[in-house]
Amino acid sequence: KIETPDTPDLNILFAVGDHGDGAFNSFDGPGMILAHAFYPEDGNVHFDESEEWSEYTEDGTNLMIVAAHEIGHALGLGHSNVRDSLMWPTYQGYIPNYKLPYDDIRGIQYLYGGPPRTAVIETSPTTTTKSTTTSTTTTPTTTTCEPCSTSPPTEPSLVPDGCLTKFDAIVQGYDHRIYMFRGEWVWRATELKGLDPEFPKLISEVYDLNPPINFGSAVYSPRTYYTYIFKGSKIWKYWGQQLSDTKRVTNPSWPTVLQAAFTDSQGTIYIFSGSKYYIFDEDSMDVQKYNTGLIEDKFPGIPYNIEAAVRLQDGYIYFFKGIRYRKYDDTQRRVLDGYPKLTAPAWMGPQCGNGSYVPK
Repeated sequence: KIETPDTPDLNILFAVGDHGDGAFNSFDGPGMILAHAFYPEDGNVHFDESEEWSEYTEDGTNLMIVAAHEIGHALGLGHSNVRDSLMWPTYQGYIPNYKLPYDDIRGIQYLYGGPPRTAVIETSPTTTTKSTTTSTTTTPTTTTCEPCSTSPPTEPSLVPDGCLTKFDAIVQGYDHRIYMFRGEWVWRATELKGLDPEFPKLISEVYDLNPPINFGSAVYSPRTYYTYIFKGSKIWKYWGQQLSDTKRVTNPSWPTVLQAAFTDSQGTIYIFSGSKYYIFDEDSMDVQKYNTGLIEDKFPGIPYNIEAAVRLQDGYIYFFKGIRYRKYDDTQRRVLDGYPKLTAPAWMGPQCGNGSYVPK
């Protein structure tokens, strides 16, 4: 703690549970809500002390990145709709050698000086959850479904570098191909040959009827042959790439943010959110109210805030966090020896490795 005779610009606090900001702003333990901040000129920035804060590692939650996001709010920045920006509404995991993206530089220069450019700010405060950070006032507006957009729709973003990007969701579809999603883009690959040279493509070029982008998770069901895409409280149900049904879930047990989805060896669909898992029922397109629990109890060795997951036809489940992944045997309930490994060489093909095939 640093004492100052003057009024500080920022007050930083680590706390647990209800810490004086009101019941709606209470922290909730590991996962989900990580931190929150108040807009100028309040200056309060609060972190959930229950989190496993870390630096220079993919384990836990990176304190520097979350703190930079929250201080951005304290300086007046709202959330951005640019997928890889610092001010994206949800925490996106540890990024080695992190550099402030151009969108955030543009936003802060708009507020405090610099070349005149379009601002990336909000006119109303928000609270976001997940592996998320939050921005609050005494009467926050909850933003837990589709992340808030703070600027008008733009042209498609530049294609991310597949060797460097992290994925929002991965599925192995009805055609046995692997589909990897990030923002508004999708890559397609096979288990042995790697990337399809015709990809990446815009998701809207592959899935019909205005498919979602920037979604939290997706899963293919080998039991019904449907693919489900989850974004906030809305579900898209696809037969191949043809839209079959949609639903907006009103069940209060539905997780506010969905980070990963996959099937186990029995065909059961699991959804991960923060430190918890939920079981998805295909018939009702909803979660089973009393069938939830902690990830660490059901899947030993798998950390919370997993960013993507997929079960391949080899029988293993693959869990992705940061730039690495874990290979999991759910019959023995353990991570295989030698993991985590770097994602890009094994999943994006020889162009991301040493020029030769890297087994998963």
